[in-house]
Amino acid sequence: MKLRPKTRFGFWKSENGSAAMIAAIALPALVGFGALAVDVGHFYTLKTNMQQASDLAGLSILTQMRDSGEINGLSVLDAAEKYKKDAAKLANQNMPTAAKNAAVKSKDITFGNWDFRKQVFSDDPTLRPANAVWISAEMSEQRKNSASTFFGKIFKDHVDVSVSSIAVMPLPKSFLMLSSNADNALIFRNGSDIDTETIHINSTSDSAFVPPEYSHNIGGYSVHVTGGISGSSDPKYFSGAEVASDFLKDVPAVDFDDWPCIENPKLKGGGRHTLNEGRYCNGLTISDVDEVIFEKGGTFVIEGGPLLVGNKMRGRPIKGDGVLIYLADEQAEARVNGARFSISAKRAGPHAGIAIMTAPG
Repeated sequence: MKLRPKTRFGFWKSENGSAAMIAAIALPALVGFGALAVDVGHFYTLKTNMQQASDLAGLSILTQMRDSGEINGLSVLDAAEKYKKDAAKLANQNMPTAAKNAAVKSKDITFGNWDFRKQVFSDDPTLRPANAVWISAEMSEQRKNSASTFFGKIFKDHVDVSVSSIAVMPLPKSFLMLSSNADNALIFRNGSDIDTETIHINSTSDSAFVPPEYSHNIGGYSVHVTGGISGSSDPKYFSGAEVASDFLKDVPAVDFDDWPCIENPKLKGGGRHTLNEGRYCNGLTISDVDEVIFEKGGTFVIEGGPLLVGNKMRGRPIKGDGVLIYLADEQAEARVNGARFSISAKRAGPHAGIAIMTAPG
């Protein structure tokens, strides 16, 4: 007969006791980790909601600026002075209730300029346009809105949560000149005015853009030139820009060969004049009338001569909705002599965002 040694019997008794002790020690730890997981999930949800509120506020305030027409010309300083409080209010409206309407203050709003080419945000107050906004939000002990813990009070009963967001409003290049190497691709004669969102010139020539020496106004916020600029240091003018892509290259060209010619009508002598869609051979002159309406929109082909808007049209409206002016050959250049040329572009369809565009050649 064999007997188990007492030492072995004692060992088994010790092993059973160890297991019970391990379970007793581990159970509170496991419960604690479970509680911590609940708190972490709560903080993650808070942070996600804060991020979404910041993103929405940034895009909303930029959209508000765009729809008011001000995003085109406002400097960073002007935008901050006019829209900081509104941006903070928009952000707090969508923050979690626990943020107590104090997650975003005016000092947490930074308007700036986003450089799409360099992918850089700058809050230099002199830059134009203010096309971006940085929003910081926080729930903190300092603001008396820190996030409460549910089960983690054994460690800390409140935790600070913070987020930041950059919203950017891309502006379309409304006035495009795609010729790759033309000298004097765009020339402003003295006294010329133009209102458009952005002018972009692809020419790599050293004298791609020739601004006027005096008495002019570019109502848009900037002129971007791939090549050089002759004789001006205006802060609205930027050389060394990226080459703009021809995003109309897949849109079919206007087929007007079978359209009858409308010989060059010279609109003058006062009164209200209407123009209908068609092919204007030998150009189109608008000289001295009270008002011109491009009736019912459509395509207006200009060939064999310029589209000429005379200086007597200053202050007189030329209107149209859904108008495509197609300059069909080298003679069909656009000339605006001393008149104010205020244009805007469609927001949908193949020509969305484009006011004036020249062909690559």
